[in-house]
Amino acid sequence: MFFWPYQPQMTVPGGTTFHYEEGDRKTFDGGTSGVRLRQSGPRGHELIGGNNVKGEKDMKKASVLQVLLLLASASFANGTTVGWGTIVGVITAPGTSNMVAGINSGGPWATTGGSAIVNLVNGDISFQVKGLNLVGGNNSGTPGPVTAVKGTLVCNPGAGDQAVFDTPTVPLSAQGDAQFIGNLGSVPASCNNPLFLVRVGAGAWIATGLVRTMSDLPQK
Repeated sequence: MFFWPYQPQMTVPGGTTFHYEEGDRKTFDGGTSGVRLRQSGPRGHELIGGNNVKGEKDMKKASVLQVLLLLASASFANGTTVGWGTIVGVITAPGTSNMVAGINSGGPWATTGGSAIVNLVNGDISFQVKGLNLVGGNNSGTPGPVTAVKGTLVCNPGAGDQAVFDTPTVPLSAQGDAQFIGNLGSVPASCNNPLFLVRVGAGAWIATGLVRTMSDLPQK
């Protein structure tokens, strides 16, 4: 189920604007409502889709990131948008690094969920992670000393032209929740096998995106 924000549109710093349009039902306090999504950006990309979702009373509190994730739902071999349907913590033994793309890990960590999406054309990115907690040790079940994290896009991992792009660090709550909406800057035209990591400020990764989907945004 996807949850929809009440705001009619949102523009992220990179210039991409996300819109939604309701169906005939004007409230989300029960039943279903038809929703159409449209994405438009500086290069004229647009995606229009429809979906019926069951309304809930707390819809106003739902994250806009779930809307952005829908934009990566169609599967293509080479896409301009890449999304990850959930975020999971690093699986490793205490004190043992589970290296990804030459980046050491902390851990072990676990999450209760999350999502991420990146526009590979203009660098727009959003992610959320929930319940990011240590598993084991004296701080098990909490984020421990970690109070901030950043999102990382890795293009061409393990190759000679590997490129790593970080978001600014954002606060990690005492329950292990964090989110970010912004822009990564210029992403290379060739970004093969993209990975998404959640990292601590010092650089170790502690969570990663799973269930990757890539999509092409049709031209106007």
